[in-house]
Amino acid sequence: MTEEVLASSTEYLLRGGLFENLVINKIIIKYYNSGQDADVFFYRDKHGNKVDGLLTMARNIVPIEIKSSETFHSAFLKSLQHFQHIYPYRIRRSILEYGGTEEQRAVKINIINIKNTNRKIEMQ
Repeated sequence: MTEEVLASSTEYLLRGGLFENLVINKIIIKYYNSGQDADVFFYRDKHGNKVDGLLTMARNIVPIEIKSSETFHSAFLKSLQHFQHIYPYRIRRSILEYGGTEEQRAVKINIINIKNTNRKIEMQ
């Protein structure tokens, strides 16, 4: 299944999980193809706060939240903002990746679409 079909499909019951796996796999492949280990983790605490992906780059952490929605909602930023509050000195920028087309920036958060995953991750 291509990323375009997955990003535009609204009929899939498992769309969110498939979208998350597609994005994480693109990141892992990017790192392996460049000869680097892909240190990708996830975070979930006992209060239900979660982050879909955590990349380690040198001494920094890049939290990634992944949403299959084609429409951006400010509520998507909640988990990234929570994680930034926990580790303020290790996070320069976070990423919200979603299925829409518009890209923008919030405070310390890049909001990107799936087509720019590898290019934007590289710039972090």
